[in-house]
Amino acid sequence: MRTVGIIAEYNPFHNGHLRQIRYAREVLGADRILIAMSGYFTQRGEPALLSVRDRAHMAIAGGADLVLMLPCLYATSASVDYARAGVRLLASTGLVDTLLFGAETEDMTFLRRAAHFEHLLQSGGEFQNIRSGTEALPASDNMTDDLRDQLQKKLCQGISYTKASRQLIAEVLLKDSSAQAGSPGGALSASDDPQSVRQMEQLLFAPNNILAIDYLAAVEEEGLPWNLALIKRDCDYHGSGTSTTGTASASAIRTSLSDFGFMRSQMPAEAAEICMDRIRKRRFLLPENLDFAYACLINRLRAPSAQKDILDLDADLCARIIAQADQFTSLRFFVEEIISNKSRTSGRVYRALCHLLLNYHTEDKRLLERVGSIPYLQVIGLHRDARPLLGQLAKKASRPLLLRHSDYRKLLQSEQNLPLAQAILRNYQMDLLAEEIYCTQMQLRCKQRVPRIREQKLLLL
Repeated sequence: MRTVGIIAEYNPFHNGHLRQIRYAREVLGADRILIAMSGYFTQRGEPALLSVRDRAHMAIAGGADLVLMLPCLYATSASVDYARAGVRLLASTGLVDTLLFGAETEDMTFLRRAAHFEHLLQSGGEFQNIRSGTEALPASDNMTDDLRDQLQKKLCQGISYTKASRQLIAEVLLKDSSAQAGSPGGALSASDDPQSVRQMEQLLFAPNNILAIDYLAAVEEEGLPWNLALIKRDCDYHGSGTSTTGTASASAIRTSLSDFGFMRSQMPAEAAEICMDRIRKRRFLLPENLDFAYACLINRLRAPSAQKDILDLDADLCARIIAQADQFTSLRFFVEEIISNKSRTSGRVYRALCHLLLNYHTEDKRLLERVGSIPYLQVIGLHRDARPLLGQLAKKASRPLLLRHSDYRKLLQSEQNLPLAQAILRNYQMDLLAEEIYCTQMQLRCKQRVPRIREQKLLLL
């Protein structure tokens, strides 16, 4: 029985996501499709457009069997941590044997090689030739250390880690591709050369390629014997229009919420109806809806007690935010025009401020890392025909299941492993706060109370 795992935000669920699930069924022969989905806030550090339950409903209606929620701390983290946590969550089920993800290229070999080098930059193993899986690259034993030295030099120039590591990987891949100039294949071969490193960098920096590389690096790090499958994206990741095939990105949909005709053309029918209903009722959130909350928080940073070890908010960034606080007119303007620079991408600043909003600390991440990122498996919803999955998860999962609020107290009372019990407690508190902040902000828009997940029965479609 083949079980395919997908890591996603579904912000919102659109035709490209439907295409991916159908690919899992029809091409990969998936018997079961499990989704590791972000919660109330996204990897960009922004609130999700729609609630967790609404997006899970869309996914199940679109063909998914089971939706699990990624801990919010990781859902709002840099791509490396986001991808690692997603992979670990799927691995914790004990059921997944295939990982399916989107990418801007169909060249799995290229992505796996890039992922291997990224993994080595972080962990320090021996370089292996991913093309064959067996041959060692013709390099000195000091190659890993040399690469780390080069990475450090780039970081000292004020380049962000993500950009510096991608530049370095691009250089390594290009040298290797040049050495193989006579061989066919590859994302960029020596015969295609005109711009070399810059071309290679552009491919590495394509948004979905970044995540694909991080997924593959996490699979290698965890030593998972999974099948790996990719599907090429057919839309621009952050484009405002549609691709040549007529497919729009989630970002394009979020910027066209008043155009219901466009929404119907870009989303499966049931997902579009849910989305349009929430828009009519004003039960949705956009980043600018949190501007007032962030304005208050940024000014509170002037008090030293408010600066306590917030995740991703280092002293230099904190000082820069405080120094420029009186220029705050909107979060987007403040981050993208005032704060971000070549060493601090806007994404990093958004995430740091999101962690300030959600009160996530560096120690919280350390606590979760001690138990492998995933303290429990929170089930948001499942298809009626997939109900046997719950019994299979109970038998095979390496982490306890959380189906309802009452399960949380039972988990705490029964868990004998103290670090795991501490992680269960803290993660539940963090996700609960994220839900409260999200739902309260939504209530200010729609002028009515928004039900919380803990108050509702398990979503069963």
